[in-house]
Amino acid sequence: MSVVRKLAVAAPPPPGPAQVRALLRRYGWNTMACQILTPGIAHWFAPAGEAVVGYVAAGRTWVAAGAPICPPEGLADTAAAFESTAARHGRRVCYFGAQERLVTALAGQEPRAQLRLGAQPVWDPHGWPQILAHKASLRAQLSRARNKDVTVTSWSPDRAAQEPALRRCLDEWLATRGLPPMRFLVAPDTLAAPHDHRVLVAQRDATVLAYLVATPIP
Repeated sequence: MSVVRKLAVAAPPPPGPAQVRALLRRYGWNTMACQILTPGIAHWFAPAGEAVVGYVAAGRTWVAAGAPICPPEGLADTAAAFESTAARHGRRVCYFGAQERLVTALAGQEPRAQLRLGAQPVWDPHGWPQILAHKASLRAQLSRARNKDVTVTSWSPDRAAQEPALRRCLDEWLATRGLPPMRFLVAPDTLAAPHDHRVLVAQRDATVLAYLVATPIP
């Protein structure tokens, strides 16, 4: 008489933020890549787990934040799989901030509507001394800040998220602007920044005047 033992094997946990960060570190290239960590962004994972798309639902459209995060050679196939999932849910797909690499990868598929929103500004910090030497107005602004004893320091994201002075600064700034709730396009709650972000704070006499959150592009 034989006895068969059945072993209960726990199912692996569903992918989460840790998996998103791991994929970003391996395959992130799009300018908006790390924006998919913004609160409120939904995540679609490829069945094999080697790709993720961050998106928001807007009516009958899934708006993807940038290009899929995946191995370069799998960009077109990942986009096709994501679009197939969207279609099964009765949704179409729009890639916002897609950039040229995704456009090229999808060129051989069915025609798609494209809208160029503008050029992306880029500065190389290695050229800062030359920029400063040729911009008298910029030098004047920096002198003005120094004369007023304005200092800029780097804060940890944890400190920034817990500092009421930064929240007051954000609230005052938002009070002068009407921003649409477009999630990854306009996400004013920048204080909830992941640990790999940089937070720079301008102060005078310990009073917060401004802050900047720099988001990495892997």
